[in-house]
Amino acid sequence: MSSVSVLTKIPNLLKELRICLPAVQFHEITSDKDDKLKSSEIIIADFDLLTPVLHNIPKTKWVQGTWAGVDKLTQYTKNKMGSGYLGGS
Repeated sequence: MSSVSVLTKIPNLLKELRICLPAVQFHEITSDKDDKLKSSEIIIADFDLLTPVLHNIPKTKWVQGTWAGVDKLTQYTKNKMGSGYLGGS
């Protein structure tokens, strides 16, 4: 199984994930400049922390946000990437 990178400001989220899913290997990412983020296939992240590097995570296959909604992502994709990218209109 792939490891999961976690980029968040939510206190104790990584600890709780490890308790709930002991068979999964989680990596704490403390900055959007962390090289592990670029090689991550699965990411759990606060979207406001992830958007600065959204264009630079080529190996990523799945991103799970830490809150409901994708406003931060779609706002970024419309402004920075142009329409049509990631479903932007």
